[in-house]
This record gives sequence, structure tokens and C-alpha cells, in this order.
Amino acid sequence: MKRERATGVSLIEILVVMVVLGIILAVAAPSFSDLLNRRRVKAVASQISTDLAYIRTEAALRPYRVLAYFAADTTQSCYTLAYDGGTGVCVCTAGAGSSCGASNNTPIKTEAVPSANGVTFRATTPNVFVSAQGQIEFHAPQLTVTPINSYVDVCGRSSNELQPQLRVELSPLGRISTCSPNGSYTGFGPCSNAQAATCS
Repeated sequence: MKRERATGVSLIEILVVMVVLGIILAVAAPSFSDLLNRRRVKAVASQISTDLAYIRTEAALRPYRVLAYFAADTTQSCYTLAYDGGTGVCVCTAGAGSSCGASNNTPIKTEAVPSANGVTFRATTPNVFVSAQGQIEFHAPQLTVTPINSYVDVCGRSSNELQPQLRVELSPLGRISTCSPNGSYTGFGPCSNAQAATCS
């Protein structure tokens, strides 16, 4: 009598496959996490660039300044865009509904990025700080920016040695460009300001 051979997968074979998959996932997870963080940095820098371009356009349509206030605390990095009301400042850490509450400014928009996302940003506005905030102003009708040589650094976290960093720079004429201060991104031109990123 002929014995039939049993077909199927043994428990040992399943365990071996699970161990191999576990090793592959353990190796790939940090790389995938870094990739997501790099994309977040790029998305935040793109949003900041778009919003600064928007208020620059708004400044061309109005007889007064249009402002961007940047701040950060332990839980978030944020900014508020506002039409200048003549007195007071906007504080984005107060939240979207009340960021300009103590001033005569009219808020346009408030954006915040939680620190838990792994992305932080900071505006460097030479010689102009209001309550430890960076303040960028666009003026009509020339669309110039004050202070000149302002920039916003957007930084991510990484398990690699090279931290993902992008910089949104403003020329003295208010033109907006994006670069990578430490070369962590390809496809972006060199930064005109050689300073190291400030949002570590």
C-alpha cells in the first residue's frame, strides 16, 4: 500500500518566516520613519513659503503692512498672519481664535505644527524680536520685507546623522525661495545665508 505524503506548512516553517519578517521590519522601520519625517519637513516648508507669498500679494493690495508672527513653545511651532492694525502683536501660541486678541491686528490665519510630529520651525529676523517671536513684515507698494535677510528654518528629527532641514529665505525685495542649509535635500539651490539652522 502506497503512503500519501502530507502537504502543508509546519509550525517551525511558519515561525522561521515570522522571525525573518520581524528582522526585515525592524531594519526598515527607522528608514520609513525618516522618510515620513523628511516629507513632513518638506510639506511644512512648502506651506510657510505659500503663506508668505500670499501675504506678500496681500501687501500689494493694501495701504498698510501685512505681518507674519512666528513663535514656538515646548508643544508646538506656529505662526499667525495678520493685517497690521497699528498697535500690539499677535501671539500664535494662544491659538487660532485668540492669537491677535490683545492687539488691533486683524488675523488672516494661524498655523501650528505639534512638536510630537517631529517637525519644528523658527524664524530668524535679524534685529527684530517681539516677545521672543520672529516678526516678518511686507510693505506696500514695493512689496519689500522687513527685516531684510529674514528666513524660516524648518527642521525634522532623524535617526541618521544628517538632520532634515529646509530654509525659506526672503530677499530684501521680498522674493521667497527655499534651500537646504545642511544639504540634506537635493533639488534645492544653495542658501544665500550661510548660518546653520536654528531650529534644532
